[in-house]
Amino acid sequence: MPSSNNHNDLYDRLTIEECLQMEQVLKESLEKISEDDPEREKAVASYQIVRHITLLTIKGHNADKKEECLRRWQERDQLQEKLLESAQPQKYIECLTCHEFLNFDFKTSWSRMNERERVLLFYSCPNNCLPNRAYFNDGEEYIPEPTLCTKCKGNTTRESKRNDNIVTTIWLCKVCGYEDIDEYDFTHKEKEENPIDENLRREYCLDEKGLESYRQMNRDMEGFSAVMEKSKAQHEDTKTNKRMESLRKLRVTGLQERLIKALEKIGMTKVELSNPTNDRGLKVRLTMLDSQQNRSDQESKKVVKKVLVAFLHNTNWRLIHSSLESTLGAICGELHGYTSDDEIRKIIEKENATNLKIGSALSR
Repeated sequence: MPSSNNHNDLYDRLTIEECLQMEQVLKESLEKISEDDPEREKAVASYQIVRHITLLTIKGHNADKKEECLRRWQERDQLQEKLLESAQPQKYIECLTCHEFLNFDFKTSWSRMNERERVLLFYSCPNNCLPNRAYFNDGEEYIPEPTLCTKCKGNTTRESKRNDNIVTTIWLCKVCGYEDIDEYDFTHKEKEENPIDENLRREYCLDEKGLESYRQMNRDMEGFSAVMEKSKAQHEDTKTNKRMESLRKLRVTGLQERLIKALEKIGMTKVELSNPTNDRGLKVRLTMLDSQQNRSDQESKKVVKKVLVAFLHNTNWRLIHSSLESTLGAICGELHGYTSDDEIRKIIEKENATNLKIGSALSR
C-alpha cells in the first residue's frame, strides 16, 4: 500500500503540473504580443497580475483541499489492500491453445469510472502459449475491448509472440494494412518515480504558513464582499433610506417634551419619564394617568399604544410592547433609545419587511 509520503508527493506533483500548465498558457498568450507592440508594456503588467492571482488561486485551493484528499486516498488504498489480500487465484484454468492448466502470475487492483473496485488476476501457460488469460476476483473473465487501428479506426487482427515475460503483439489493420507493434513486460514490478523537484514544490505548493495566509485572504475577501453586498442592498432600499433621512434623533428631554404634548391630546395627565438606565441599551420608564373615567384599562392601553407607535415611528426611540400595562387608569411602559444609525436602520428594515408582509396578506 502506498505510504502517506507517496500520497503527499503525488498530490504535490499534480499541483505542480497544474501550475506549470497554467504558466505555459499565460506565457503563450503574452508571446502573441510582439516586443514592438505599443501595448506590450500594458500586456506585461496585466500578465504579471493575472499570473499572480491565477497561480495563487490554484495553489491555495489545492492546499486547502489537500488534507481531505489525502485522507480519502488513504481510506481507498486500505480498502484496495484488503480486497487484494482476500482475492485468491483459481486453480484449474485451461490454456486455450494446449489445454494445460495455467500458472497464476500476479494480481492487481482494478477500477474504472462508475464501476466497483475489483481485483484482476493474471495467468500464463507453462508452455508459453498465447493468449494469456485474466480473471476478476468474482470469477468473471477479463475480455479486452477490440483494438482499432490508430490511423483509420478500422478493425484489426492480432498476432502475439512470447519470449519469457515479454509479449510482443502485432495489430494489422484489415482496412488500411497499417501495422502497430506493442511490447509488454509481464514481470510485475512497482513503478519507480523520480524524486520530486523540491524547488518546484516550494514554488507551487503552499506550506502551513502560506495556506493560513491564503485562508485569511479569503476570509477578508468574503468580509469585503459582504460589506459591499450590504452597502448595495442599503443603497437600493429607497423606503428605508427615506425614513432614515427624515429620522429625528431625540435626546431624553426632547422626547419628554414632545411626548407630553402628544399624550395630553388623548386625555393623559401627569406624563413623566424616569431617569434613564443602561440595561442592554438606553431605556426610560414612561408613566401617566388617564383622565377619562369612562375608558376601560384595555381601551386606555390601546389608545396609548397607538399614539406611541405613531409618534416614535420616525424617531430613534421604540416602545417595548411587552412592557405596556394599564391598571385603574395608571399606565406605564418602557421606551428603548437607539444611538447608532446601524441599530435604528435594522429596526426600520424589520418594520418595513413586516408591513410588506401584512400588506401582501391583506391584498390576497
